[in-house]
Amino acid sequence: MQKRDSYCIGHREGGADLRGKKICAILILMAITILPLASVSPVSAAYVDFDVRVNTQILVAGKENVLTFTISNLGDTAATNTVVTFQSQGSMFSTGSMILLGTDGIFYLGQMSAKASKLITVSVYVSPSAAGSIVTIGLNVNYDGSSPFQTAQVTHSIGFSVAASDNTGPSLYPSFSNPNFTGGQNNTVYLIVTNMGQRDANNVLILLEMPGASTQQSGESIIPGLTTSVGGLSSSSSQFMIVGGEGKWTVDSIKKGQSISLPVTIYASSGSMGSLYLFPVTISYTDNLTFVEDSRYAAARVLTTTLPASVFQFEISTQNLKAGEINNFTISVRNTYNTTAEGVTVQIGMPGASISSSSSYMSSQGSSFSIPSGSSSSFILIGEDGSWFIGNMAPGEERSIPVSVYVSPSSSGSMAAFSVGASYTDIFGKAHQETKSIGVIIRGAIDFEILETSTFPIYITPGKSFSLSVNLINLGTSTATSMIVTPRANGQLVPASDAKIFLGDVAVNVPSSFTISYIAGDVSNGTYSVEAFYTYKDTLGQKLNGTLEIPITIRVANTTSTTTPTQTSGYLNLIIAFWPYIVVVAGLIIAIFIFRHYRNSRSSA
Repeated sequence: MQKRDSYCIGHREGGADLRGKKICAILILMAITILPLASVSPVSAAYVDFDVRVNTQILVAGKENVLTFTISNLGDTAATNTVVTFQSQGSMFSTGSMILLGTDGIFYLGQMSAKASKLITVSVYVSPSAAGSIVTIGLNVNYDGSSPFQTAQVTHSIGFSVAASDNTGPSLYPSFSNPNFTGGQNNTVYLIVTNMGQRDANNVLILLEMPGASTQQSGESIIPGLTTSVGGLSSSSSQFMIVGGEGKWTVDSIKKGQSISLPVTIYASSGSMGSLYLFPVTISYTDNLTFVEDSRYAAARVLTTTLPASVFQFEISTQNLKAGEINNFTISVRNTYNTTAEGVTVQIGMPGASISSSSSYMSSQGSSFSIPSGSSSSFILIGEDGSWFIGNMAPGEERSIPVSVYVSPSSSGSMAAFSVGASYTDIFGKAHQETKSIGVIIRGAIDFEILETSTFPIYITPGKSFSLSVNLINLGTSTATSMIVTPRANGQLVPASDAKIFLGDVAVNVPSSFTISYIAGDVSNGTYSVEAFYTYKDTLGQKLNGTLEIPITIRVANTTSTTTPTQTSGYLNLIIAFWPYIVVVAGLIIAIFIFRHYRNSRSSA
């Protein structure tokens, strides 16, 4: 039976114990930069975020290794003049035991659109002396940003484990399918075990352990999380935990050159963000000759997650409210982020009111709400206190809140803004609050009421024109300025002309009148209705329109029997009314005639 020393990767018994510890220390130091350490910037309105991946994490010593790097722009804006430069041999290769073949290490990628990726393939020779060690390859990404004078550079370091090429037995190496974990949540990945040796490994037992505490103490590794809890999956100081399993697998056989994928879910605490961790993996197997136990490491880093300044999107179902009325509408709240917002409380403040909070109250209950009381506010929330607890909201989830608000007539023709806020707790247990303003337009109501209509003449003759007088009043809450009325035809009643009628400003509670000329068709006695289209401007200067429904009472004239009697009756009534004056005038005329006749007689004599 042969057992490999657990002090060091790939180190077998037979070497001095002191030498083994020194080798382990060197290997651990070299593992500091095993994964890309570029910091994650907070989400902004437009940003470039380069990510670098490689097709393998294992190099073979003494051979030419072909590596394919995937350069991806994960941001939401393009990067131009992108140049990828592999660092010089001294700094690019941490051990000085590798060399880049056939290229100077400079690759021009040009423009990298948002979410775009490009591939770079290089050949790297690894010295046989690097077998069993951990090495890193560094590269710089230079690019121009959104403006011609904005240039930037990001540096990535990618770690590899080096396998011996002359190993005649099995050689098993672990790695994670996705070495980038997210803090504060479960990470479902695959633990990939690859047999880089020349023989099959049988009766394989794989044990995945969790890193211990990340803070350095006396005697611990300088790499965060390198210390492990011996004999268990995690320790009380570990910031990781296997979910739904033991982290222990038994595999019948892993053939040479074969890789197996073992699903595992690992919870990473929020305190682990921003650090690199080595997960100990103990692998034992037989090669049909001896029993072997290796201690390896699978590396992962926990990304730093920064919440954006705004998580929620608020919308109102209408942007126009009516003065002097109760307005019913809904306010929509949507979680735009990719994590759940817990314990969400939404607050709505009326224009001229405030949403206030205190730190002690916010930490557990969210936010308090207040509005001006009495007549100091032109906006009153009806039937609610302005605060709604809606619980947890998943990513992309949207909720609607019905709201009733009374707007006083004094606000007619103005603009206002509602304050809408939300308080919540993120997945890391931290309380947040954000407040936004939603603008609305307060329109005065225009409500025309027809008071009276009349025709001239009273009796209408078919085929002839007549005048329609309309008396109306504005019972709304706002003056209709520059009002223009356009009559429309309705069946047998046709406007005499296409002229429009200008009424000017129609104030509230002040009667106004106008006259329209129509030509009557084949009409009969009865009530008709005609339409008149009108336009006006409100107090905000916006042009609006509507339609008036005008009732008309038609009385048709009878030309054969009613004209003469009506005239005769009129003359008779006139004579009766003025008969005393007629008698006096007639007497005077007779007296003058007699006097002149008498005077003429005397003159003749």
